[in-house]
Amino acid sequence: MIRWGLVIGVSALCLSGAPASAGPLEIYQLLGVSPGSVGEDGEAFGSATAAALDDLVGGTWSADEKPRVGFYGGLGLRYRHNDLLSFATEVDFAVRGARWELDELGSGLTLTQTLALNYVEIPLLVQVTPAAGGVVRPTFYAGPYLGLLAHSEISIGVPPDPSLSEVASLDLDDVANGSYVGGIIGAGAEFQTTQTTALLAHIRYSTAFGNVVKDEIGYEFKPQGFALLLGVALKL
Repeated sequence: MIRWGLVIGVSALCLSGAPASAGPLEIYQLLGVSPGSVGEDGEAFGSATAAALDDLVGGTWSADEKPRVGFYGGLGLRYRHNDLLSFATEVDFAVRGARWELDELGSGLTLTQTLALNYVEIPLLVQVTPAAGGVVRPTFYAGPYLGLLAHSEISIGVPPDPSLSEVASLDLDDVANGSYVGGIIGAGAEFQTTQTTALLAHIRYSTAFGNVVKDEIGYEFKPQGFALLLGVALKL
């Protein structure tokens, strides 16, 4: 351990006069929002909910699927193999799922149904950073990730803030799969602020490769969507 510490320390001193991008190991944090959905079956699930409301409370209900905007962010560790190629892994918390507006056409009553699929996600990314002059460098990356279930539920509430006026909710942990595999592609920009720090701006798209709920539910939910992220990076 001491030997590796000396090697890293000497390397850092030798590279102190080089461009800031030459540092081998970085830790970074990204935080932002992720508008998303659950794939093609989201529309069918909303229509089934509307039909159930027709039977349970009467009237004529319709469902309109909307993107669910959730929190997305975490910590990452990146190893720069050279100025062009890097490898990174992250531990992220992702609030995924879908949202539907349920309208009763006769009375004008509107309800909001929210499907929450919250996961801890662990991506393994390959990053390419083309050479660029100045303090701003573009970054492009892709790779798989493993999602581990944190909590899932479905709830119905009354707008404008369904969380404060919840009508009913149902825990879905028993019918959600405990893990799933997905993929990420993304791009970003690094704004170098000092020899050891940078500001980050990223956009990425991720999608599940398979159903995240048990097949007997009768629907295939594949969380997918973009994430808009800001963060900071620190060379170690």
